[in-house]
Amino acid sequence: MFVYFDRVIDSALFFLDERFGAFNEAPLIYFKIFNFCTWPEQGPPAEYGNSSVSKLLLHFQKVSDQDVKDSALGEWHVLKQYLLQRRKHCTGKLRSFSDVYVTLLIEQPEDVGNILVLVEIMVVISPSTAGCERSFHLVNLVKNKLRTRLGNDTLNILLKIAESGASIDDFDPNPVSDLWLKLSNTGNKEDLRVWNVQVPNIISVQNNEK
Repeated sequence: MFVYFDRVIDSALFFLDERFGAFNEAPLIYFKIFNFCTWPEQGPPAEYGNSSVSKLLLHFQKVSDQDVKDSALGEWHVLKQYLLQRRKHCTGKLRSFSDVYVTLLIEQPEDVGNILVLVEIMVVISPSTAGCERSFHLVNLVKNKLRTRLGNDTLNILLKIAESGASIDDFDPNPVSDLWLKLSNTGNKEDLRVWNVQVPNIISVQNNEK
């Protein structure tokens, strides 16, 4: 009985390690410096987190310009003092991790504006693969066996519309139709108004032809 129980525990731990092991690897492990709940009560040392901030800025250099990189490291020291002041309620209880950072991102203090780029990246990283699984499901719906020749560019556009676009009830086709008519250079499409076109009754047409 105990042997079986040990195997279950070992299997569960192995699964958790496989599932969330990436959080102990670069670059995600560098975000641990933002967890002020693990800081000493008097605050971390002055040099704490400098190396991790530099590595994060290097890793995410494609989403941050040179001004951000030049200023973020200096603002990290300001942010540490800000977090130490904000992490406690007036009652003295430790504030939650999310409360402090949500407030920080809403207020957007100017003296830590550049380091907030890393904070924004941190809060949107999801430990779940549900978003990826939904995307794979959408791929199967959009590119089905009747649309096997659908190109990557068109597929990418259709997936963005399906995942992030407005619902059918909220979608207004007029601006899109106007843009399509304006950009089209074929035929006399400029003289058409798609949303006013009446679709002919095929059965009636066939009866008249007879």
